[in-house]
Amino acid sequence: MSAVLKEIQQWSASQPAWQQEAAVRLFEKGQLTSADDADLFALLLAARGIPDPSGRTARKFSADLVVPDQPPGKVVHLGSMSPLRHVNALANGAKLSFGCTGVTAIYGDNGTGKSGYARVLKKACRARDQKEAIHPNANHAAAKAGPAEVAFEVWVDGIAVPVQWKDGDTPPDALATLAVFDARCARAYVDEQGDYAYSPYGMDILHGLGAACTRLRSLLEAEQRRTTVNSSSYAGLGGQSHDVSKLVDRLSHATSLDELERLATLSPDEIDELRVLAKALSEENPADKARQLRQRAGRLSELINRCTQRLDLVAEKPLDDLRQLVALSNTAKAAATLAAREFKERSGLLPGTGGEAWGALFEAARKFAAEAYPSRSFPDLGVDSPCPLCQQRLGDSAERLRAFDNYIRAEAEKEARRAKDLAASAFVRLRDAVVDLGLAEALRMELAELDPLLPDRLVDVQNALGARKTAAEQACGGKHEWDALPPLPDSPVPALSVLVERVINEAIALERASDATALAGMKARKSLLDARAQLGVVKTSVVEAVNKMKRIRFLSTCGSDVRSQPVTLKANELNEKIVTESLGKALNAEFAALGVQGLQVSLRPVGVRGRTEHKLVLEKPGQLRVGDILSEGEQRAIALASFLADVGLSGSTAGLIFDDPVSSLDHLRRGRVVGRLVAEAKNRQIIVFTHDLYFLTLVQEEAKQAGVDLHVRSLQRTPDGYGVPEDSLPFAGANTGTRVGQLRQAQVRAAKLLKLGDESGSAKLVQDIYVELRKAWERGVEEVLFNGTVSRFSAAVETNRLAAVEVTDDDFRAVRESMTRCSKFAHDGAAVANVAMPTPEELVQDIDKLETWRLQTEIRKEKLKKARS
Repeated sequence: MSAVLKEIQQWSASQPAWQQEAAVRLFEKGQLTSADDADLFALLLAARGIPDPSGRTARKFSADLVVPDQPPGKVVHLGSMSPLRHVNALANGAKLSFGCTGVTAIYGDNGTGKSGYARVLKKACRARDQKEAIHPNANHAAAKAGPAEVAFEVWVDGIAVPVQWKDGDTPPDALATLAVFDARCARAYVDEQGDYAYSPYGMDILHGLGAACTRLRSLLEAEQRRTTVNSSSYAGLGGQSHDVSKLVDRLSHATSLDELERLATLSPDEIDELRVLAKALSEENPADKARQLRQRAGRLSELINRCTQRLDLVAEKPLDDLRQLVALSNTAKAAATLAAREFKERSGLLPGTGGEAWGALFEAARKFAAEAYPSRSFPDLGVDSPCPLCQQRLGDSAERLRAFDNYIRAEAEKEARRAKDLAASAFVRLRDAVVDLGLAEALRMELAELDPLLPDRLVDVQNALGARKTAAEQACGGKHEWDALPPLPDSPVPALSVLVERVINEAIALERASDATALAGMKARKSLLDARAQLGVVKTSVVEAVNKMKRIRFLSTCGSDVRSQPVTLKANELNEKIVTESLGKALNAEFAALGVQGLQVSLRPVGVRGRTEHKLVLEKPGQLRVGDILSEGEQRAIALASFLADVGLSGSTAGLIFDDPVSSLDHLRRGRVVGRLVAEAKNRQIIVFTHDLYFLTLVQEEAKQAGVDLHVRSLQRTPDGYGVPEDSLPFAGANTGTRVGQLRQAQVRAAKLLKLGDESGSAKLVQDIYVELRKAWERGVEEVLFNGTVSRFSAAVETNRLAAVEVTDDDFRAVRESMTRCSKFAHDGAAVANVAMPTPEELVQDIDKLETWRLQTEIRKEKLKKARS
């Protein structure tokens, strides 16, 4: 049955990514929605270079989704599944076993866990319909829940093989041969010719892919129509010889966005160049204007020089040097003062000797001595020579004169004088320095024309220079702290230099504009810069146009990915292999067996591109189209017939699993389905899940008549969880003997409750047992007394069973008395009348009466049957 799917899976590996994802979705869901189409369209575009904002990715239609190849002759049976964990509300650890031969019927009322087992088998055995997820117990904390886990016992060629499986893992290969029936195993559809054609299992994936190609082609065409380029915003930039025009004229999907960005972005220098060019080219007399600008540049350069000189006067280094000279002078003066003090302390000297006035007088004497005694060296004038100061004979004073000269020539005094002279010179330079920048009104107006903020800034600089100069002068005299000098203002030279350069560039441009040859180049340059500036304005539109062109190109390449021809060719190839006369006969045989009234398929030739192919067309007598009159039950029967026909032609003897196969079928067609399943059970393992008690009864009868093994399991709700299997039918479907056994088990529970002191619970259970006991007597009349001649679930009255029927007075009395007693305690009237409920010991006597009557009647029936035969 997996041959078609296997071929489609292998073929899909060479198809576009979106088709692989579509195949997966068609396999999982059977059809595609508009939301699916949107996802697939995004995958189609992404594969061709158009990014998907949602980041969707395509899955591969991998081999683990379909049934893998199996060795021929391999016999596989499902033995059991246990333990189950995290499967709906199923009891953890429950074990459901299956008969390896015949039919295993698993009955469960609604809410007993039947669907939980069925969902696990559908996933583990790779059923086509896997829409229903396996959820953990909703009553348990989510943190404790995990994926469903199941341990299977699989018999392969008579050898038990344990198989562990967890939901989300690849389904085990050991279960691959087991086929699970669902309504999507095959389908009928209206084809292009209007016929209601039959599609084998798996072929609908190709039909779905072909339809998806058509829909996605329409989406692609619509997208191409929507993706149009609007060039109105930048069209005016074309048709010229510069780079911007070339870029616009050649705009395409291959246009470099980096190059576009480069052209559309002007640097600050290029912006200034464009301004200069525009100004120069608009001047009527460029030569005169150039001369004026050259003169202006000269005035600005002179101002720069003044600013530089003024700043240098009060810069950090000269003021630091002045500070050090003043400090050195003060230090030398202090040393000289100390030496003078020591000199003065000599006896006999006039007050002030050694001071500045005295020193000046002595230096004057030195100069006079040079004139008066040209042949002698001061102070060695001789003892007989007159003193240069008092012009009296020196005599003994000659030695004093020599001492005075030594003092004058002492190092401290010399250093003090030198330091004082240096400090004085530096101070004079600072005092006499001019810090005014020469900001005449005309110059200020000229500066304001170039930069409105610059004149005020220069005034601030000038004021700051003056304040710093004054503070430095005061610091020299000790009236100001050197560390508290006002800071040196920021130099305006850089800003002035930029203006000079700008003015010179304008002058150069004007001078070039006076030259005819240079003028042409200037115009071409301005045209390019103008175009680049305009390109910057419309850049967003141009980028959008390039991206649209790329999208258009990508969209054009998508056309090959939505061609339906490869899908059609594959469908034709598979049709030649699968759509055969033998398949048609098998389908018609199954339709007849299932009682699909008058429905049959015919092999109809169809001309395709000059050659003849065939299709299986569903037909009914009359003029009405099959697609208009098929009921839900007939459609279900078509699916079941297709499933069985495909299984029959495959040659496989693998087991089959059916989940409610008779849903939507009437009672007549149910009987035919039962017949087919029981007949199929002669050759393979059949597992049926059902909640239809009537259907189950039919299976029992059919299996008995056909001599086919029947294994019955019923699922119960227990305190441990749902889906706990029992190897018997529930009470409603059990025969009289089985019911007696179940009543006795219930009586034991009632006795245990009473022993534990729960009188109320025991009495309630006893009352419920009498209700079931009454039903057991009713079933005994039908099954035992009348020998099943008339059965509530049978479509016929089996008159041949009358051979063992005899109703005696004892039967009448036994049935009437027991029914009356059961009714007395089963109805609500028992509580109203305050009737005492029998004890569990009394109850067991009433149950024994039923079993005794049943056994005696069965013995009598056997004797009657022999006597009447």
